[in-house]
Amino acid sequence: MAVNYSLEDFLKGRVTQYYIEKLTSSNALTPYMLEDLFPYNKVDNLEFETIFSKENYPVSATFTGFDGSGKFIGRDSLKKFVDVLRPIKITRPLNGELLVLWKNTKADQLLVNPLFDDIKAVYDGVRIRTERMRAEVIQTGKIETNENGIKFSVDYEVPESHKVVHDGSVNKYWSDPESNPLDDMNKWLNDLTFTPEYAIISPALKRYLLTNINVKMAIYGNDRKNQILSWLEFQNYLTIKGLPPMFVYNYKYRDVDSGSEVKIWSDKKFIWGAGNLGFTHMGPTVEEVLGENVVRVDNGTCITIYKESGIKSAGIYTTASATSLATLNAKDKLFIADLLA
Repeated sequence: MAVNYSLEDFLKGRVTQYYIEKLTSSNALTPYMLEDLFPYNKVDNLEFETIFSKENYPVSATFTGFDGSGKFIGRDSLKKFVDVLRPIKITRPLNGELLVLWKNTKADQLLVNPLFDDIKAVYDGVRIRTERMRAEVIQTGKIETNENGIKFSVDYEVPESHKVVHDGSVNKYWSDPESNPLDDMNKWLNDLTFTPEYAIISPALKRYLLTNINVKMAIYGNDRKNQILSWLEFQNYLTIKGLPPMFVYNYKYRDVDSGSEVKIWSDKKFIWGAGNLGFTHMGPTVEEVLGENVVRVDNGTCITIYKESGIKSAGIYTTASATSLATLNAKDKLFIADLLA
């Protein structure tokens, strides 16, 4: 970044929007997979409602006389879902030796690069939390949150006919050499009331698919069943057989308490979906309503940089906040399978 920014430029929010746009245009921000399936939707209220239909198919009209009205149908297949957006927040402080040095030198340039890093860090922090929420919805059809003393749950009521759990005996785990994933997928496809357009799986399931003897026999024949199967060949076979392409989800986040990396996608989860499945609603925040120089960037995240001069809290703080909830509007176009123990 340029070297002529002042601390005031950050405190007044003059560079935040520009910097996020630069990060986006330079591909410096990770393009999370589920942001496309649950696009951001900025809203002005914390409460929202969604109308769901229980049925995938329309009720058929009937032939009748010219003076007849035909069959009357009710609205019992419609259901209103109402919920509220919840706050998400993350803060990174800038304090200690760097601020003492800045105080002594009055050189704002000492703070420029650290503050740019802090903007990116907190913005990524909100984005990864919304991505985790989307991933939970798509893997379970629910949100179950218990963190920082905040507990809430949302059940989007994915049809039970769109869920499969293998038990390892009658339905063999895909880690079992005797399992037949292609047979499983064809059976699911015949039973579903929608046509899936894509699958999302874990790296673990990908490994099991590429080493499964029954899969390799189906593609190569018995004589070449020990040949190494590539991901491209497997994807081409799916296309030939009318099965949707597969995408491997391998994003992780870092737990701030333990410092360890945590998988977002469960090893056992396999999903099929069609089109956009819902939205990531982003509403107003307390910071945006009451604060000064708060910048709301394009996806609805609010970022502010401020100074504190208290004895215990002295420092410069960069905060990203949002009120958000992912909604599963197309619950009838989601299929969820648990395929490992």
